[in-house]
Amino acid sequence: MSSSSAFKSCAIAIALIGATFVALWPVGANGFIGFDDPRYITRNEEVRAGLTSRGVVWAFTTTHAYNWHPLTWLSHMTDVELFGLDPAAHHRVSVALHAANAVLLFVLLRSSTGALWPSALVAFLFALHPLRVESVAWASERKDVLGASFWLLTMLLYVAWTRRPGTARFVSVVAAFAAGLMAKPMLVTLPFVLLLFDVWPLGRVQTEALPVKSKRKTSSAKAATASPQPWRSMPGRTGGAGHASPWRRLIVEKTPLLVLAAGASVMTLRAQQGIVQSVERFPLPARIANAAISCARYLGKMFWPQDLAVFYPYRELSLASPTALGAIALLLAITALAVRCRRRGYPIVGWLWFLGTLVPVLGLVQAGIQSMADRYTYLPGIGILIALVWAAAEQLERRGALDRAVARHALFATATVVLAVLGWLTWRQTMTWRDDETLFAHAASATRDSYWAHYNLGLTLLDGGRAGEAIPQFEDAVRLQPTSVEALVNLGRALEQSGRVPEAIAAFRRAREANREDLPAARHLSRLLVSSGGASEAETVAAIAASRWPDDSQLQYTTGIARLMLDRPGDALEPLRRAVAIDPAYAAAHNALGIALVRAGDRAAAIEHFQRAVEIEPDYLEARQNLARVGSAPTLSP
Repeated sequence: MSSSSAFKSCAIAIALIGATFVALWPVGANGFIGFDDPRYITRNEEVRAGLTSRGVVWAFTTTHAYNWHPLTWLSHMTDVELFGLDPAAHHRVSVALHAANAVLLFVLLRSSTGALWPSALVAFLFALHPLRVESVAWASERKDVLGASFWLLTMLLYVAWTRRPGTARFVSVVAAFAAGLMAKPMLVTLPFVLLLFDVWPLGRVQTEALPVKSKRKTSSAKAATASPQPWRSMPGRTGGAGHASPWRRLIVEKTPLLVLAAGASVMTLRAQQGIVQSVERFPLPARIANAAISCARYLGKMFWPQDLAVFYPYRELSLASPTALGAIALLLAITALAVRCRRRGYPIVGWLWFLGTLVPVLGLVQAGIQSMADRYTYLPGIGILIALVWAAAEQLERRGALDRAVARHALFATATVVLAVLGWLTWRQTMTWRDDETLFAHAASATRDSYWAHYNLGLTLLDGGRAGEAIPQFEDAVRLQPTSVEALVNLGRALEQSGRVPEAIAAFRRAREANREDLPAARHLSRLLVSSGGASEAETVAAIAASRWPDDSQLQYTTGIARLMLDRPGDALEPLRRAVAIDPAYAAAHNALGIALVRAGDRAAAIEHFQRAVEIEPDYLEARQNLARVGSAPTLSP
């Protein structure tokens, strides 16, 4: 590489880093969010302790959060060790990793193709595209950017190994890949991408179909000294023509990588048993339809990155639906075009890179309930960018000298505008991750009829003391999933806090009808019935639930209170004694038990419980009054 070329490469790398930090600068004002961040960072005691020997052992032995990714855990622990729980610092580290990935991508393409400006353009498009925001701005998705760093490093080491084969170099490839799998198991497709890279740009495949036929014959000497065109294989640079190998040899040499990928796949399937969905809930035809539609939607969002959301609801469609058929037709058409242009190398390689790396996350094995996710495009999108940019470069090089100069300026201007627009969209998208309310509100507006978005926005508003604003969100959630116990219970909570008690009772009743086995529904309904005078129904609900959950102190307490209200103090003694035995610090239960004991004639024992209630809560006025009036039991009230 000449000094001029080296200077340009350094300048491009610096520009990539600067542009990435500018576009993603708003992450510094963002906090942690309530979706996954608590179990990954803020409420994870192992991570909160920073880098400790115990934490290192835990990282390598746990499948917490349904994944085995020890290097990701160690990355979070390092952040806490260095910055505490400052979200801005955690986010900045992710931005730095993303900027490093953009530089690694540029270096990879520059070194393997010899094409400076196409490599730079792919790297800039990768760095500034809004689809990258989720992976960078979401602290829990550190595994995306960290795993990608090892992915790109593995590819760079692989290119170096193909040029100068050696045991040490190959061991470095295997080690980098193993580290990547320990950051994010989605990297299992990397060995297959290396096979694609063998086709183009490395030119290591022994086949007649790959070389681009020249329109005029040139001597081998001229061909060897000619400037490499950016869309061609690079046999002179990467050992292609002289080191071409049959497919079998290329596959066999990657056996260690394939073994690691298989092991990581098995480990991941075991770790995700708790979230892998059944075929009954997500039938295979629906999964295939969703996979095709998701691929088509990913392509659409690459060209028109609007309505990006943290969660896309799963919509079950049959394979015969117009949407599914249209998506399948689109994918088949692009595949046919890529096959037709296979002699150029980059179209088929870029397209198969995109499709192949998406396979683990297309939902054929459905983990979770999302249909797709922006973060899944972090590495797959590179394939599409390569195909598009190299196609533009090829068309540019095929023009005459004058036309080429004009086209080059036009292409530069177009690329500048596109990158500026993408950078602005990324800036704007980054701000949607500021906090839970902003994130979920954006998801609710960006996705049509998303139960998940409305429910989580409602929870955020309710927990923030804004029950009135939460009610419409829960109502939308219930409209979308009428039997959702969680939505009905929280709708009841919001209605109760807004003073709409009869409507709250109705919501709790609906929740109870939807699932008799739901503990929160039974608790809330029986408690509110007691406070609103429905003692008879409250006793029935609480007693039935208490028989199901005998160690729940609140249900035992509510049962006892209802029986006191029905003037059955003898029947109230057992559940109230059970309540204080389960929770000795339950002041209200001690007070109620004291009342029941007075009415049952055991005033000495009652005094002990009134005193205990006051000890637990010195400002408990009712207990103090009951203790003072213990001589006139009929006037006592819970």
